[in-house]
Amino acid sequence: MGESVRFGILRWEGGGARPAEDDVVREAPYSLWLNGTLLERGACSPGGWEDLALGRLYTAGLLSGTAAVRSLSAGADGTLRVEAEAQRIPRPFAPLPGLAWEPEILMEAAGRFLEGSPLFHSTGGVHSALLTWPGGQCRREDIGRHNAVNKAVGGALRMGAPMGESVLYTSGRLPLSVAEQVIRAGIPVVVSRAAPTDAAVQLAARWGLTVIGFARRDRMNLYTSPEHSH
Repeated sequence: MGESVRFGILRWEGGGARPAEDDVVREAPYSLWLNGTLLERGACSPGGWEDLALGRLYTAGLLSGTAAVRSLSAGADGTLRVEAEAQRIPRPFAPLPGLAWEPEILMEAAGRFLEGSPLFHSTGGVHSALLTWPGGQCRREDIGRHNAVNKAVGGALRMGAPMGESVLYTSGRLPLSVAEQVIRAGIPVVVSRAAPTDAAVQLAARWGLTVIGFARRDRMNLYTSPEHSH
């Protein structure tokens, strides 16, 4: 199954309509089960099921890491089943470790990140998330920005990434819910091509998360950072 489907359409342009074709991103349902209990149902881009399950449980504060997982299965219908030593109550937020960074390096990386999504360029229908750390990176895409982050985090966990030394790049807005994902994952820096919300900035400032928005190759906005006061 491909990542997109081509449809015949009518395109209005230049004062008239003409037949054309357009690539439309795929969407699939999923259900996430933890130790036999249904945790949630949702929709996502098909594929990357294991990464989605791991990342979702980890950023929700229910899973301490891959070592806690006893088994993980993904059905063709999007049924994700995880057996693990899970926490009954989500782990609380904790202050994030400091991470030194250089504006020029982050802006250059943000520029490359935004240019590197063929699926977005062909469909306009996905969010991208890229987690980088010394010696490695993990990029994932999904129709949902939360899913994209979860898939990137889940994939990075499977690669043994040190979350406390990582930077997350995201194409989507940064609302409170995404800031919560990032903080619970223990990632100290998040860089978005879009805007944060006030609630996200306030939560980030409280727990030491560096928030950068409107990031491009030649500019960015710094909203919070333990390393750079303003």
